[in-house]
Amino acid sequence: MSLGEQEQLAAWQVAPLADLIRHLVGTCHQECRDDMSQLETLLALLAMEPGPFHLSLVEIRDLLSPFCSELRAHLAREEQDLFPVLLAAEHGMTPGIEEVGLLRSLLEEEHGREVGLLDDINVFTEALATDLPADSPMVRLRASLAGLSARFQGHIKLENKVLFPRMGQKSAVLG
Repeated sequence: MSLGEQEQLAAWQVAPLADLIRHLVGTCHQECRDDMSQLETLLALLAMEPGPFHLSLVEIRDLLSPFCSELRAHLAREEQDLFPVLLAAEHGMTPGIEEVGLLRSLLEEEHGREVGLLDDINVFTEALATDLPADSPMVRLRASLAGLSARFQGHIKLENKVLFPRMGQKSAVLG
């Protein structure tokens, strides 16, 4: 982890919880959703074209679809189930705070499953030719996948290293 990443994580550890949640939803979640939409469209177009990469593209498409479905459901679960409880707790209310531990476990399990799916997708993308022109659709596809992967990993890091530990502290205080 770079020094800049460490400083950013340290800043989020002391920032108001509402600011962290706004950042997760407005930046991390939105960027992941945008990346998934663009990637699904690009992959759908590429997978329709015959050529030497057709079978790999179909495999990637077939792996990407469940990944995107799971990630969208995961993001919605955080936004609809987790974040409202945390914000209520931040304001002194404790409705549903006992569910925080179970929800955290579920979300961490989902992170692991989604990382596994993303790793499978990356195995197939690594097989795509690397000696293509920079403006090649395949190069764009690899770059799009790398961008989604990096943003998703950032999402996981922020939650696992900052949000979830803060949830444990909040549960200990309120529970």
